[in-house]
Amino acid sequence: MCEPWQRPCFGTGRPTKIIPRVQRQLIQEVTKDPTTTSKELQASLASVMVSVHDSTIRKRLGKNGLHGRVPRRKPLLSKKNIKARLSFARKHLDDPQDFWENTLWTDETKILLFGRSVSHYVWRKSNTAFQKKNIIPTVKYGGGSVMVWGCFAASGPGRLAVINGTMNSAVYQKILKENVRPSVCDLKLKPTWVLQQDNDPKHTSKSASEWLKKNKMKTLEWPSQSPDLNPIEMLWHDLKKVVHARKPSNVAELQQFCKDEWAKIPPQCCNRLIAKMDSFPPGSPPSSPTDSISLASLVSGHASRTASSFSTPGPSSRVSPPSHPAPQTGRSQLNAASDVSEGRTTSGSSYPAGNTPEELDIEELKQRAKNGDPKAQTEECLYTCFCVDI
Repeated sequence: MCEPWQRPCFGTGRPTKIIPRVQRQLIQEVTKDPTTTSKELQASLASVMVSVHDSTIRKRLGKNGLHGRVPRRKPLLSKKNIKARLSFARKHLDDPQDFWENTLWTDETKILLFGRSVSHYVWRKSNTAFQKKNIIPTVKYGGGSVMVWGCFAASGPGRLAVINGTMNSAVYQKILKENVRPSVCDLKLKPTWVLQQDNDPKHTSKSASEWLKKNKMKTLEWPSQSPDLNPIEMLWHDLKKVVHARKPSNVAELQQFCKDEWAKIPPQCCNRLIAKMDSFPPGSPPSSPTDSISLASLVSGHASRTASSFSTPGPSSRVSPPSHPAPQTGRSQLNAASDVSEGRTTSGSSYPAGNTPEELDIEELKQRAKNGDPKAQTEECLYTCFCVDI
């Protein structure tokens, strides 16, 4: 007979209702559809005679590393968009830093007077939710807005133009005429400078294209649906933040604050943004949903939301899975991307007949990658790039 201290110790509380089988069901459901709410999971368990509180479900998922988070917003990409983005990244992956430093980045944005959509919290006691100090006033349509066009380069911010009325091709050409050349001179760009603009119809219209050609402005070919590749988006984010911190009370003040704060942007900030066109430092993903992603990230599938064992590669950096003694270079990764897009594995062999990278068993692929298979790690990374929105 066992002594008391030798007997197995059992818990004295009530047995858990979420037994291993139920836990696996929860994990499978949220893995299949991450947007499933805890209330929906509670109803799902109730259908199999398991009654638990929704907070219990959240706690159990949290213990398994699954936490509720606000999803990042990214442009909806078609296969054509993905192909164009990848082609752009391949074309410019090995461009020297001097090329990016002599690019004039341009864009337009709307700044609302009272409409900056961010989450706010207040410290208050119970039953004081509607006290004046605890509420945020709202105004229809943001209370007014300002549309601005801006440009910058690695050497600093260029000119900022306020757009009055409706923006069309003629207005756009006028803005370019009044602001581009002076900005190029102020920023001391080389004669080989390039103008970056997105594919807005006003920018790519026949008259605008002819005007650019007539004025000998070379433009950077730009993939559609790619605001996250433009570093000026980060400047817009910071500009709106500091402008609203000054609490403008009318549209006139809003316009003036925009011009004042744009002029205050330090050249060092602009230079850092352009330096990130090649790669982000390892372990330093973009800090906000509006941040740009690097070209190397785009080619190798290392967007900021990608969970991978690779380090973020630059044009000449080495992509090295920890368990693989012979890491590939950034150039080799580019060749691997080409192989996968054409239906070949990194070893040169073709995928099984009728299969594409989109039809691979991703769960099996992830497991092989987790076990240290370098080929699976590369394929998993590229699967993320080609089969999921970038």
